[in-house]
Amino acid sequence: MKKMVKVFLSLLLVCPILFLSTFDKKAQAAEMDTVDIVLHKRIFRDVHWHHSDKLDAYFYGNDGLPIDKENIEDDSQENELLKNSIPLNGAQYMIWDATKLTNVDTFKKYYQDSSIKETKDIVQVFSRMKRSGAIELAQKADLPQISIEGNTTIVTKKDLISKKNPTSTQAGIARFDDLARKDGEQFKAYLIVETGVSDTKELNVDLEKFSRPILVTLPIMVNNEELTEIHLYPKNVGYVRDPYFYKFGQSQSGEDLGALAGAEFVLYREEDGKKLYLDMSPTTDLKNKWVESADPAKDTRVNKFVSDNTGLVNTGERFLPSGTFYFEEVKAADGYEITSEARKVEVIVPTSWDDPVTINGQEMAELVTGIVPESAQKSQTPRIYNTQSESEIPPQDSSGQETSTRLRLPQTLGQLIDTVATTGRRMLPRTNEGKAAFSVVGVVVAGIAVFLWRKKHDDEDK
Repeated sequence: MKKMVKVFLSLLLVCPILFLSTFDKKAQAAEMDTVDIVLHKRIFRDVHWHHSDKLDAYFYGNDGLPIDKENIEDDSQENELLKNSIPLNGAQYMIWDATKLTNVDTFKKYYQDSSIKETKDIVQVFSRMKRSGAIELAQKADLPQISIEGNTTIVTKKDLISKKNPTSTQAGIARFDDLARKDGEQFKAYLIVETGVSDTKELNVDLEKFSRPILVTLPIMVNNEELTEIHLYPKNVGYVRDPYFYKFGQSQSGEDLGALAGAEFVLYREEDGKKLYLDMSPTTDLKNKWVESADPAKDTRVNKFVSDNTGLVNTGERFLPSGTFYFEEVKAADGYEITSEARKVEVIVPTSWDDPVTINGQEMAELVTGIVPESAQKSQTPRIYNTQSESEIPPQDSSGQETSTRLRLPQTLGQLIDTVATTGRRMLPRTNEGKAAFSVVGVVVAGIAVFLWRKKHDDEDK
């Protein structure tokens, strides 16, 4: 009897181990039956992209692994990607089960291309396809659309990077969790297409040209191991422009008086009847922040742009998306007035590179290298004028000559002093030193004149 009890107790000890082992194997099998696809959405600034053929350096070959920021080399593709882009929230994605399209014969029923020989060719076709074409193909082939937690549209946001590290979060993440790994004995394939950017975006994004469809064909292998968490790094290119103009002075009659230095401007946009001014937020995140201000000239939050000695007012690293904006002059150059025109300098940034930026209707030569083009530097255009203050204009008589404002002394000595002063003016240099010297001469001459006038009257009295 005692032996039976011992055997029974031994079985009780062994059974939990067997049960746990079986459960663990089932859990591992269940885990291997699904995969997670994690998108790390990045956005690049396109100020150089549109005009450059050398940006292949920004290409990142997705291998399915997350980028380890702590252990990447300076000249690596991973570093180029992170250095030249930022996470983008608000990108919208849809995903389809595209397993049947991995069969070459089936794919050719919907897309004619004689060069397609195997599945990897189909992956390349999708990578070159416009998103509109990929969506049309998915609909034509009647691909099942997949919902994630009840949503058919997944939006990038700050989210978990990896389930293996619950504290690892980042912006620009879209997670497609618990996707089926196989259909029977056939590995699955998934088509992921970006369909738009949410209304909360702060940059205009050229989706059609730079956001390509992604066909993920399982399994994804790294070092002979199958990944159950697949990390991809799709990119967008932010369409932004950087406006500039030249500040010039003019006389009351409209005469061009040359470039003005020291004129100060702020930049604003109008929204719901309010002025929102560009603030001093950092530019490294490619995002602009706009604030209300009752006194933008004195508000330290508001970004100021000051004309240099060539009259150039340049936004520098403050890029603008498409839309209408306004420069507002808040401080005039010395001796000039702020005109109504200068209080609202219209800047129109078009929706594509095919059209130029305009400043008060004047076309602006495009900046490509971050420097104002040589042609614009020579012509100093576009131009915005300020009018010279009336207090700076010397008074003139009816003949157009400058009118003397000196008090005239009585009798002929007044004429004498005028003659001496005029002679002195002609002889002296046209500098501040000349003006100072003229003042001294004037005082001396006036003193002599008064002395002679009194002496003359004293003689007459005698």
